[in-house]
Amino acid sequence: MKNPDRNTKYYFLELVEKNSSGNEILPSINHLSKVHDEISLSSSEFKYCVFHTHEHLEIFYFEKGNGVFETQTTKTPIKANDVIIVNHGAVHRIYSKGEPLEYFNLAVTNFYYHNYKKNSVSDSEFIKITLKNKQNNLYSTLRKAELRFKKDGLRTLSAYSAVYEVLDLLTQTISASQNKTARCEPYRLTEKIKNYILENYDKDLTIEELSKRFFISKSYLGHAFKQEYGVSPIKFLIKTRIEQAKVLLLCTDKNITEISNEIGFSNSNYFTYYFTKQVGKTPSEFRNNKSV
Repeated sequence: MKNPDRNTKYYFLELVEKNSSGNEILPSINHLSKVHDEISLSSSEFKYCVFHTHEHLEIFYFEKGNGVFETQTTKTPIKANDVIIVNHGAVHRIYSKGEPLEYFNLAVTNFYYHNYKKNSVSDSEFIKITLKNKQNNLYSTLRKAELRFKKDGLRTLSAYSAVYEVLDLLTQTISASQNKTARCEPYRLTEKIKNYILENYDKDLTIEELSKRFFISKSYLGHAFKQEYGVSPIKFLIKTRIEQAKVLLLCTDKNITEISNEIGFSNSNYFTYYFTKQVGKTPSEFRNNKSV
């Protein structure tokens, strides 16, 4: 089946509304296709390579060629054995650069991964995983699914079984990639988070905001930060605020409410509570004693 809007050859493509049993609890297959894509920046057909978005989760395994995966804010080079997983709602497009791209394209809906939103596997728009070569289970299982689709079509049990096996391997690949990143760059990442807190302690920071800003899950953020610094990011934030409050109490005439607002507390009672808990004295007692 050929897309009328693009110079793209589809070796196979079948569509369904939901899985064969009609069960919306399980992931539903929107399509699985093998694509040969010759559209590039220099192609006369590039006008058809428009930014678009989907509600489903979209997976690309690039088998051959070179190209670009582009969002409205980033351009990511892609080559053979790269995997791109695009979360629902992400605005994107793909085009070749040099050698035409050949890739598997799998789209599923009603897919849940850990604590992320439906049809998402991360807090960012997409994730990229680079595999060493084609000697991996994900690629061989995609090939197996391709053969089943060609032989039996999408609506058969064997076809669904093959795709579910692909999804299972995909989650394993994502987890392994995230763990590898965590092992290779834990200090650099936690240092960035620490410095961001030090520079923005007066703002309304939350663990959710930090996880989105640094493209990691809340659970991993908390674990990695505590492993490096001995406290959670929020406790570090509170400690930073209290240290700044001590300076303001000793060096200015600002009242408790003014200091509370300046260091990021929305309520002076919260400020007094955390200050007393950390220092052992109320802010007023600390100021009167002139003691750090």
